[in-house]
Amino acid sequence: MSQRNVLKENLAESARVLRERIGDRRPEVGMILGSGLGPLAGQIEDAVCVPYGEVPHMRTFFSQPMLMTMSTSDAPFS
Repeated sequence: MSQRNVLKENLAESARVLRERIGDRRPEVGMILGSGLGPLAGQIEDAVCVPYGEVPHMRTFFSQPMLMTMSTSDAPFS
């Protein structure tokens, strides 16, 4: 009898949601922004911003929403 690997299942579900959000893009840069750094995401070219709350199993400990920001641009800042 095999045991369920809950961590692996949770990571796979989180990765699936992130892949859906970024589509065919293949990020070169990934950033996790919070504590007032969210406006930096607006300066990143070709960015995809994913709020923590939209990623399954992603814990949030902060009062401000945190973002994961990914860019496929060679020059990620405008």
